[in-house]
Amino acid sequence: MRKTNIIMVLAAAVITGACVLGYMAFFHPPVEAAAAGMPSSSPGGSANYIAADISSWNDTITSNTDNIDFAALKTQVDAVYIRAFSHTTTSISVDKQAVNFANSAQGVGLRYGFYFYFIPTANTGDAKAQARIFYNFSKSFAFSCVPVLDVENNTAGLGKAAFAASVKAFTDEYRSLSGFDMMIYTNPGFMDTNFDTSFPWNIYKLWIAHYDTDILKISAPMEGLSWMPQSKWCWSDWDMWQYTDKGILSSVPSSKPLPTDADQTKGHLDLNHATESIFLSTPSAAVPVSAGTVIYQSHVQDSGWQAWASNGGDSGTSGQSRRLEAIRIMLDGMAGGIEYKTQVQDIGWLDWVADGNVSGTSGQSKRLEAIQIRLTGTAEAKYDVYYRVHAQDTGWMGWAKNGEPAGTAGYGYRLESIDIMLVEKGGLAPGSTIQPYKDYYLRPLVSYQTHVQDIGWQGYVSNGAMSGTSEQSKRLEAIQIKLQNIDGSIEYSTHVQDYGWMAVSANDAVSGTSGLSKRLEAIQIQLKGAAADLYDIYYCVHAQNTGWLDWAKNGASAGTAGFGYRLEAIKVQLVFKGGAAPGPIARPFVQA
Repeated sequence: MRKTNIIMVLAAAVITGACVLGYMAFFHPPVEAAAAGMPSSSPGGSANYIAADISSWNDTITSNTDNIDFAALKTQVDAVYIRAFSHTTTSISVDKQAVNFANSAQGVGLRYGFYFYFIPTANTGDAKAQARIFYNFSKSFAFSCVPVLDVENNTAGLGKAAFAASVKAFTDEYRSLSGFDMMIYTNPGFMDTNFDTSFPWNIYKLWIAHYDTDILKISAPMEGLSWMPQSKWCWSDWDMWQYTDKGILSSVPSSKPLPTDADQTKGHLDLNHATESIFLSTPSAAVPVSAGTVIYQSHVQDSGWQAWASNGGDSGTSGQSRRLEAIRIMLDGMAGGIEYKTQVQDIGWLDWVADGNVSGTSGQSKRLEAIQIRLTGTAEAKYDVYYRVHAQDTGWMGWAKNGEPAGTAGYGYRLESIDIMLVEKGGLAPGSTIQPYKDYYLRPLVSYQTHVQDIGWQGYVSNGAMSGTSEQSKRLEAIQIKLQNIDGSIEYSTHVQDYGWMAVSANDAVSGTSGLSKRLEAIQIQLKGAAADLYDIYYCVHAQNTGWLDWAKNGASAGTAGFGYRLEAIKVQLVFKGGAAPGPIARPFVQA
């Protein structure tokens, strides 16, 4: 697992005794912990196993089968950890090769486990939801290595106590569902910055990532880190140590150095020393599932019909700006049927077709913009069908289900790729279900209008547009704010000249004064109910003698206090929960 912003699925492989890496390039004996570093959890500080961790980045993804030689891999490592989920800033999804990798490892008898790239938020309910997604995926496999939570992300900026609470919420939920405790993956720098040393981290096993450009340079994690004294370690010993991201194994073709790499002895594969503690005493029993499969192929601009994809694999292209023009979908190896229809450029929604028939157009250069898919017969009774699309200027959208639309309407965006999966009836979605479909005329809006000195009420603006005036030295005197096309409510309070903070207003009620010539000086805005579960609310103000201040969020103050400065303009914007702010956030409020 490298320190990246992409969620990877782990495949853990462990080797006993000595391991020949790559093309017999070098021999690395069992590790004896150096006094200056952290010892392993094994007696004497030894670590007699080798494990690899892999994700779709270790495969070319040019077909529905992996191109790692798992039979050969079994002779080179003792176990493999597979990344279960990848992610964007707003959603998670099954790694493109997780299922193939797990089936291949199981097929050759190689011990394996999964890791989950965790995105903590202040909402512990979100952590529990992520745990349920991981469990729903992993329960279908007879894995034999301790499941792992990859903890190297704090984009939400949580404090150490809140961060620890989020991790605990995930691990407690996963244990309640599966019966398994988890191992934590992290690295020294991230641990130092984000881990609360008062929290009992040693209730978990530790997978520590610490390596140098020279893969033989350090003999134990934490060695040579003067800024990381033992009091900050959070654990007294480790169970697995990722000692290099430059490994080479002949069984993993993509691990070979690139022709452009200056050092041809170092490759592109994560390798780990491990102790026997990473193995489950009783391997997980897979939940029996039907062998039923959904298969599908898309017709792509300038490429024609692609090869059939199945069960969550991508059909289409990514990063090539090519439109999908038609699609065919079938069920394989199971009873029942599948129906689907597409929304086509200049035509609109086509009629439903079924079981391998073409939906879309041919030879007309028209883009698909949205799709609906549903099961019929015995398939509908046993499964839910989930599907998501990669849309122009939008990226991967949330998962739609059982006939819901997926894609866009009114934007003129092309579909570029599609994933389809079957999930046992009532099971958890394979990833985020937030916004699978965007209708321009039904898009979620935060709309607002301001009462401006000498002008009166302006018209409503929405989603980040400016309300008020610029360079006219006119005060805001009142504001109204409302939500549209989204459940929940919005509340707000203004700080008014000579009055201070006013009582909270909500859902388009007036906050401020009228006919009193009193300036607004600051504002607080927050979401309630379902809106707060899905979105963060950001807002920034233009204040007298200050200009545009930075963005405030979720009830924080924006503006000034103690100066007698008027607000002159405001912008308000919805952002998906945990998403990036619309701009700087350091200085939203200034107080004398």
